[in-house]
Amino acid sequence: MIFYSSFAQTPFQRSILVDATVSDSPASITLNFRKTTSTTGTYTIRRKLKTEKNFTFLANASSSAANPTFTDNTVTAGIEYEYAIFDFSNPTSQIPAYICSGIKVPAKEVKGKVLLLVDNTFTTSLAPEITRFIADLEGDGWGVLRRDIARTASVNSIRAMVKEVYESDYINALQIIGHVAVPYTGGMNPDGHPDHYGAWPADGIYGDIYGTYTDVQNINSASTLLDERNRNIAGDGKFDQTNFSGEIKLQIGRVDFFNMPLFPQSETQLLRNYFNKNHDYRHKVFSLPNRGFIDDDFNGRSESFASNGFITFSALCGKNNITSNYAPDNTSNEYKVILQNTPYLWTYGAGGGWFTGAWGLSSTNELVNSNIQSVFSMYFGSYFGDWDSPNNFLRAALAQGKVLTNVWAGRPFWMLHFMGMGENIAYSARLLQENNHNYQNNQSGETYIGLMGDLSLKAQIVFPASNFTLTTSAGNNVTLNWTASNDVSITGYNIYKKSDDSYIYQKLNTSLITTTTFSATIPSGNHTFMLRAEKEEISPSGNFFNLSQGVFATLNFPVSSAPASMSVSASKMTSTVSGEVISMSAQVLPITASQNTQWSVELSHPNLANINTLTGSLTYLHPYFMPYGYATVTGTSIQNPSLKQTIVISLTDCNKSAGDFSNNFTYVCENKECDVALALPTLAGINYAWSVTGSKITIVSSNSNTAIIKSTASNFFDNSYINVTPSLGACVGLPSTKFIQGFAYPVDADFSVTGGGLTFCQNATTTSIRVSFPPSWFGQGNSQWFLNSTLTSSIKEGGVSYFPISTSTGVQEYFVRLSRTASYEYPKLYKQEHCYGNFKTATVTVLSSPLPTAPSASKTYCLNLVPDVLTALGTNLKWYNSASGGTSSVANSFPVTTLAGVQYNYVTQSQNVCESPRLAIATSVTGLSSTPVLDPPVPQSKIYYCT
Repeated sequence: MIFYSSFAQTPFQRSILVDATVSDSPASITLNFRKTTSTTGTYTIRRKLKTEKNFTFLANASSSAANPTFTDNTVTAGIEYEYAIFDFSNPTSQIPAYICSGIKVPAKEVKGKVLLLVDNTFTTSLAPEITRFIADLEGDGWGVLRRDIARTASVNSIRAMVKEVYESDYINALQIIGHVAVPYTGGMNPDGHPDHYGAWPADGIYGDIYGTYTDVQNINSASTLLDERNRNIAGDGKFDQTNFSGEIKLQIGRVDFFNMPLFPQSETQLLRNYFNKNHDYRHKVFSLPNRGFIDDDFNGRSESFASNGFITFSALCGKNNITSNYAPDNTSNEYKVILQNTPYLWTYGAGGGWFTGAWGLSSTNELVNSNIQSVFSMYFGSYFGDWDSPNNFLRAALAQGKVLTNVWAGRPFWMLHFMGMGENIAYSARLLQENNHNYQNNQSGETYIGLMGDLSLKAQIVFPASNFTLTTSAGNNVTLNWTASNDVSITGYNIYKKSDDSYIYQKLNTSLITTTTFSATIPSGNHTFMLRAEKEEISPSGNFFNLSQGVFATLNFPVSSAPASMSVSASKMTSTVSGEVISMSAQVLPITASQNTQWSVELSHPNLANINTLTGSLTYLHPYFMPYGYATVTGTSIQNPSLKQTIVISLTDCNKSAGDFSNNFTYVCENKECDVALALPTLAGINYAWSVTGSKITIVSSNSNTAIIKSTASNFFDNSYINVTPSLGACVGLPSTKFIQGFAYPVDADFSVTGGGLTFCQNATTTSIRVSFPPSWFGQGNSQWFLNSTLTSSIKEGGVSYFPISTSTGVQEYFVRLSRTASYEYPKLYKQEHCYGNFKTATVTVLSSPLPTAPSASKTYCLNLVPDVLTALGTNLKWYNSASGGTSSVANSFPVTTLAGVQYNYVTQSQNVCESPRLAIATSVTGLSSTPVLDPPVPQSKIYYCT
């Protein structure tokens, strides 16, 4: 892992730990903090509705108490709120916390529609498991469509198919089972290793329905790559983009055990095992305690990766329910050892990684025989975030134990706090991939972000009811009975039904059922009934009503004689609907006393709610202003499906707003113009009226869907907005508002520079020049470093420190200036500019350290001859016996003549407190002794001497 920075504090000390308690009378949400040694000032708390894009300032709260708290009394029961908490008092404690909370939030009965992409290798071999998995998804509120895909199908063909299903069936999720084609894209190495730079796997591309991806660049053809998969050249089927190019429409998860030969089980058996434990978890056959375990083998040495675990687990399992293990120098793999025996619902592990393991955690080879007792895991380390590699460590976790999801979390941080209020895990994954700039999070929005596992899993599981049976009686009457759930705090039950011609369940009861029986009259045909228990769930984030998995019962009523004709009518048929509900009715002929008729409605518009009763109303659900186009309504006879009648209704609605701005939080430099634009396309005939609230901004000019604004003040936070109201003729919509924050240009008083005026020796290690930001700037300011006052060619962008270069002597000048980042969006294009201030200067002096002077010629000595003292010319001489290290002596040095050969002694001189490099002085010792040496059997008259 390549580290971008380092901090002295532990991730625990750098993290804001918060959970919540709620009260419904009076309605309030209390945030409870765990004080750390780094918290010294106040918490800044921002809030938004869960459905909104942007946080706004709520309050500052004191952190001085032993157990700090903050109570929000401006809340309403049944609504979910999201809080962002910052500690600006300590610049090194800048890991904000996020928590989603609410009071008695209604159950999420309908999750949407998921497209199940199944690798057709397993169509037959896993048929029972896939059928059961579909029932599990339906039992959790998902409508399920299925497509079986050949492994050889191309990424582009699958993208086209997903787009077609999205536009026809309005899916919002995509679950991949098996080795369906893996998209690769980009030129990136988010783990920082040059030998890992290139294209990475990117399932999120399938969810970027309207994004544009090209394959025309030669991004990396280097031979130094560790894996050919990452090579990315033009025309190779791998895309060029590193960031998602459009809006992510789908939540996505993948369960894929392809190319995992270290496991003795086949790919089919690994998938079967996963489906089995997934089903058992959903039905509470097993459950793990709601607590978190963090094994951090990067503690104190990098970007505080483990803070991702602390801030997430605090909201999900409680700030005091986290166990951490700091082991930066440990190789005994505590993660694997501890979790073999002690269960935790949530785990986070970080350590130096490889494709098949992480130092201090475990390895794929070890996981083969492991039984990790955790359901939701997050890992971080080098290489294995590239999850399509053989025996990949990220995927290996899902192939054993209780693990059902795994993500590469640390770059960026995963924001899973929504799961504290019952959301499924991929709800957060999509927001992270989409990167709409709501969260302070590096590298969100990049294409490598992906979820391994079942996208629909949630953290709180309710015991389902059991023994769900039905009986029938005359007149198509059915009575359903069941055994109550054995969970606590059960508030009642809901019953849903679908017919064979539909994959969507419709709710039958109009109010919660508090008994264990229910009766209804059902039309002829084949029907499936689903029963779900409801529980009031209290979590460390708040409380909400939670539904169990559905249990099922089936019924077949004989079909009555087919009707002869059908008619459909609507109150606004072929006319314009403007802000009204559409009343509709159907009639199937002939109608007899014994005949039960029913009709279905198929809608061509994605934002109209389906109905399937004989009479009913259509409600327009579009979230933005001016829905335009037509709804095609088709009535079909259940008794005789060949009977159909279609009507067309023109739609406009005056009672909607202009929609959200593409980025609802804009920074503007003081007295500088900045574009602010709607995210909606220009619609023919629609006019936009622009206005401002507050005195801090003015409108310079405006046109059909764009306004140019200027800030007239700086550092304002909570009272300046730009508003826009749409109209179409006499039809006036609701206004939308955008919060504007002004940034002043930095001035001299805004920052200080330290570390200048120091003296260093040539080539010595230097200490840093540092710039100090105002505390409120962290996360919002930047620095630039230059070598000249003209501020051209910066030598460093960002950071609070710069280390001077000591290779050249003399006086050196360094210039630094600060900027505040002003950001805004024009449709589909994110822009940034900087409010630059003046520069400040720091100087350092580098002193020379010349070598001493030594005799021009080296000396030669006979073996064992007493040598002369070595000499050199210079000041403050020091003698050494080695080229580096060792102990110096100020005494004269003598060579050693007891061994033949060339030896070196070293000398330095010190001037201006700088010691010079070491000068080597060579001494040669011959192999001849200074005493006579006989050479038998030659006569003694032949004697050799060393002279």
